[in-house]
Amino acid sequence: MDARRPGIEAWSGSGWQRLEGMEAERVRSPPSGYFGSYSASRRKLVIHADTARAETVGFSAAVLHSVAPVIAGRLSGRRLGYGMGFWMVGGELGRSLGPIVMVSAIAVLGLEGTPWLMVGGFAASALLFFGLRGVSAAPDGPVPQGSFPSAVLSMRFLLLPLTGIIISRSFMMAASTTYLPIFLREEGAGLWFAGASLSVLEAGGVVGALLGGFASDVLGRRWVLAASFLAAPPLLFAMVHVTGWLRLPLLLALGAVALMATPVIMASVLESSPENRALANGIYMALSFSIRSIVVVLVGILADRVGMRQAFLVCAALALLGTPFIFWLPGKPKTKDEGPGDQ
Repeated sequence: MDARRPGIEAWSGSGWQRLEGMEAERVRSPPSGYFGSYSASRRKLVIHADTARAETVGFSAAVLHSVAPVIAGRLSGRRLGYGMGFWMVGGELGRSLGPIVMVSAIAVLGLEGTPWLMVGGFAASALLFFGLRGVSAAPDGPVPQGSFPSAVLSMRFLLLPLTGIIISRSFMMAASTTYLPIFLREEGAGLWFAGASLSVLEAGGVVGALLGGFASDVLGRRWVLAASFLAAPPLLFAMVHVTGWLRLPLLLALGAVALMATPVIMASVLESSPENRALANGIYMALSFSIRSIVVVLVGILADRVGMRQAFLVCAALALLGTPFIFWLPGKPKTKDEGPGDQ
């Protein structure tokens, strides 16, 4: 399979994120449930197709990621960080169990038999469709009429520091997720250990996402983000310098600390534009997918030039550079029912 496909999927999805966000503001029942099955089927069939087919995976994933977090936010009420934490728990569980399920399916069914895993995607879509009937991503009241440029303008004080945060964090996440199995294989780890390591990291992310979202509602978004950005790079440094099974507890801690930032960032984005949450989330997702697709390629080029170990150390150092941007984020907007909030 072409190694460029993860980048192609992310890049193709980025443009559709903001379009689906705009549409979700105007359609009271967005069809996000349909795209779980579509994305699942395309991800399995893309194994047997040419690289261009990877673009359709990005399109379907864009729909789900633009709209579903907004629905989760509506259902979470004022505990937005906690709601985003629950949303991320599902994602991290999938990424933790996914490699194990995929490897097991290949062992039992062979590579040609993996399309049978689409059944899980169809079942998830059915649950979404029937469970979320009547739940809309659009805000209450009149349908928003704002344009994309006006939405970007209203988010300008958030987007500037957010871009710096996404860039620096993308280097950390590219190293600790995309290239982690390759790094461990080059360090002499067995195939099973290299594959299981990613599941261990994502398992830590399940706990980190839930705790990070909850803590951000209580302590404030900025402080939780700062803790994540300051603690994750040293853990990555340590993981690089130890060997063998000592890496597993470090990966568990790294997953919890690094991935606890995701629900906090999403909650900050949704708070920045309460009248156009789906569009705001679509803009954020488009920005994140675009930057991530570029950074993954840059880290790969760097690893080819200086080696995977040195590339990991550089990524950890670059992640620390994002810390000052956190304190440039705007505070939580005040509402009639709230006090100073996350200022």
